[in-house]
Amino acid sequence: EHFTLSSIIGVSLAIIGVLIIVGMPQTIGNPTAFIILILSAFFAAVLNIQVRKLDTIPPLSLLCWSNLIAAPHLLLMSYFIEGNPIQLLEGTTYKLWIALSYSIVVTGAGLMLWFRLIHTYPIHKIMPFQLLTPFFDILLSVIFLGELPSWPVLLGGAIILSGIAITQTRILPLLINKRF
Repeated sequence: EHFTLSSIIGVSLAIIGVLIIVGMPQTIGNPTAFIILILSAFFAAVLNIQVRKLDTIPPLSLLCWSNLIAAPHLLLMSYFIEGNPIQLLEGTTYKLWIALSYSIVVTGAGLMLWFRLIHTYPIHKIMPFQLLTPFFDILLSVIFLGELPSWPVLLGGAIILSGIAITQTRILPLLINKRF
């Protein structure tokens, strides 16, 4: 795939916005959280590239098989990290099971749609939209939890939206046709 200078500038700008949001003192002060954040982003990128290569496999099959293969490993990790899972399940309520079911359905639908986008469009055109995750996290925390974002967080959100706009529109018409 070829990137235009406009897409490189837009993605770079959006990443700067994300760094402003996640680079707040409470995150920088915790190196473990920062390392987990970087590893998560790296493995998400690996997943996206692998899904792109597997364009002949339907998104639902990719989702089901990847979860089927991951389940035993995650259960084993849960046992060693959290203890006996049977004891943990005994204390659950119906509200937890409803929330778990809802999250499975929403995550599954979201991933299937994302996989379809990866199969259909060039990666450099759709990847910037993943940078909207912190923006929507903050927006939903304001709406549902009543949290108030700081000015740097608002600034980071505005920069993310600006970067995505640059990648998706012809805001930089002189740079749009140059490929790398």
